[in-house]
Amino acid sequence: MNPNFKNTSIYYMLLLVLLFLGISYAGQLEELINTALENSPRLKRYDYLASSAIKRGKYSLSLPNPVFYFGLSNLPTSKLYPTSKEPMSGYTIGISQMYTLPIKRQLENSVYKSQREEIRKDLEVEKKELIRDLKVKYLEWLYTFKREELLKKNLSEAAFLIRLAEENYRYAKATLSDVILARTKRIELESMLVGLQEERKTLEEEISYLVGKRVDLRPEEVDFHAPNTEDLSHSPYLERIKAQVERLKAELQRLKVEHYPDLELMLEYMVRPAMDNLVSLRVGFTIPVWKGKKEDLAVLSKEEEIRSKLEELKDTQLRLIREMNELKVQLEAKKRILKLLDDLLKEKETEAKALELAYTYSKADLRDVVKLYQELWDLRMKRLEVELSIQKLYPALEALI
Repeated sequence: MNPNFKNTSIYYMLLLVLLFLGISYAGQLEELINTALENSPRLKRYDYLASSAIKRGKYSLSLPNPVFYFGLSNLPTSKLYPTSKEPMSGYTIGISQMYTLPIKRQLENSVYKSQREEIRKDLEVEKKELIRDLKVKYLEWLYTFKREELLKKNLSEAAFLIRLAEENYRYAKATLSDVILARTKRIELESMLVGLQEERKTLEEEISYLVGKRVDLRPEEVDFHAPNTEDLSHSPYLERIKAQVERLKAELQRLKVEHYPDLELMLEYMVRPAMDNLVSLRVGFTIPVWKGKKEDLAVLSKEEEIRSKLEELKDTQLRLIREMNELKVQLEAKKRILKLLDDLLKEKETEAKALELAYTYSKADLRDVVKLYQELWDLRMKRLEVELSIQKLYPALEALI
């Protein structure tokens, strides 16, 4: 009996113990998340958007630039410049200022304040998704080490099968094709190991991208648990839409005063060569002649946008509930599959030992032994994949709440 064949449960217990010894209470994953939140360009861009909204809000409180103008008035056709022979001709210097009512400017500023809050909610969504992506990629990277250990275990078993085949071949109890078959399985496992190294490097690049800089990783065991999903009312996806509704309401209030008149103040000073200089003062204001076809329609249009956004809020609530329930169903199903795989693995290991013993006494074919161990290797890898898929569901659930 080969001493390398051990019970899978014992193997996993030893692996977990080794990983547990490497756990730091600071937690590398927690460090990566904190670094990403501080350093990732994916999040930093929202700081600039918020700063831009603040500056636009201050800009909205200011008045338009005044207009300075210079002109020639009442020029004779014979001479295109003011002259004493034409007493009404002169040089005109003037300045005008459009005065927007304070209520309009204050409401415009309120729109940008609402926009800043909307950007903040967008940032919260982006943080949730970044943390989810980082946790998933770290899990995938961590499980490459578990798969590597599993492949090495499979390789040791493949090496034993080769020795078993070669030994029986010497005593004419096996054919050359049996030896070649066992060696082929070892090569397949070695190829998988090489591919695993490439996959790990790719995942390291993806993690560095999410963090926003190059990081040195060390394998540390993580164990996620199902979050409390009873209350979705504060989901960042809902909060983002609520902020959008508030911004639309602020825009609506601004549109409701759009028909208020804007004032224009003008001051002119006219220099006349033949007569006294003149000063002119003028006050103008806008008249909402087309209010019914312009300002009123703009208000009605914005109200429709708000209604549409409220329906989107309801739809998002239903979608979150659906996605949450789907993830829960997947979680329970995968847990049941994991238990079935554990039971099946125990049966296959028992069957492998019995078949190995039968082959030793020439009562079984080596191809049957190799086939059975191939099934055993596939089951072990499948179990690891299901275990990983379960762990990946927890960050997906966390991102929704």
